[in-house]
Amino acid sequence: MLRVADETMAAITVAADSELSRGTVGDLPGAVIAVEAADGAIEPIPARARTLAADETVYVVARPESLRELERRAGRADTAAARDA
Repeated sequence: MLRVADETMAAITVAADSELSRGTVGDLPGAVIAVEAADGAIEPIPARARTLAADETVYVVARPESLRELERRAGRADTAAARDA
């Protein structure tokens, strides 16, 4: 099904000082399929109000450009700033 769709899936890990740390699932573009906690526990189809934490991995289905932006936002703030300079 994803082969004919414009969307694709990515697993993105949240850095401690990133824009996504302490944000919510509802802040993310696309469809969040699951969140894997730092301890390995997996929460399928998390609530939009669920808060994200450092070292969690989010599994998202979205357009490639949205995923690239999400990966940027999930990275360390100082690394993203240096890359954008």
